[in-house]
Amino acid sequence: MLFNPPLTFNSMRLCDDPPTALPTENRQSGIALYGAFCRGNKALSRLRGDIDGASGPADPAFRALVGQVTAALFPPDRRMDGDDDDDKCKFLNCS
Repeated sequence: MLFNPPLTFNSMRLCDDPPTALPTENRQSGIALYGAFCRGNKALSRLRGDIDGASGPADPAFRALVGQVTAALFPPDRRMDGDDDDDKCKFLNCS
């Protein structure tokens, strides 16, 4: 996750660069949060969330943003919804 990246930031960089190399910028108001779930240098999922008026990590709105981004990065396992078990390795290196 990266808070307040530059407006031109490409979220695919979250998987390519070490976190210390990723740029951030101060904003006059609000918080932007980019998140990616990486496997190696590829994003399995990625997204951006924004919130206005949060005062910081103790703010319930900030906590809700982080919670929603985290939940969206890891979608629920839908194999129990009638999907074939053979599909479980479609996107993974299973043996």
